[in-house]
Amino acid sequence: MHVGVNSLFLLPGAVGGSETYLIETLRALIPRHDGALTIFTNRENNGLLRDEFGHQARCELLDINAASRVKRIVCEQTLLPRRAQAARLDVLWSPGYTAPWRTPCPQAVSILDMQYRRHPADLTPAAWLATQLLVTMAARRCRRVLAISEFSRREIARYTRARPEAIDVTPLGVAREFAMPASDATPAS
Repeated sequence: MHVGVNSLFLLPGAVGGSETYLIETLRALIPRHDGALTIFTNRENNGLLRDEFGHQARCELLDINAASRVKRIVCEQTLLPRRAQAARLDVLWSPGYTAPWRTPCPQAVSILDMQYRRHPADLTPAAWLATQLLVTMAARRCRRVLAISEFSRREIARYTRARPEAIDVTPLGVAREFAMPASDATPAS
């Protein structure tokens, strides 16, 4: 199975938990995936993703400056579907809340939370409206929606009116360093 990963949202050091989510998911997925994997990158994240995953996955640069939200959205909606078709993907995963309107293959989108709905003052009115439209469209158009908790699943269904049966809860994993035994010098609590 040829899986495509839409990393156009990723601005290293700027998108918080969704960056960790993508990187750690790829670290866990790549050694277990026996098919092809293509990561669609932007100017800001291409070096990071190519350095980390380029020996195990194909990194395909979509030559955009994703710091411009408008340029990123336009690229995601127009150029990414064409590149997905050219790559002959079996599925496209968009881990950053939004996804192309149409692609030649089934899609999955990860919506980690509905923070913009709970805290609308965090965004300008125009950014809030664009986020609402793009997230809702992705939740309704993608074959699968991945939520990180049951609470998020309920909120996604409530705020986007996505089909509840299309929303899967995929709890976050824990990095290896958190599974290491505490040293004798670590105080007990």
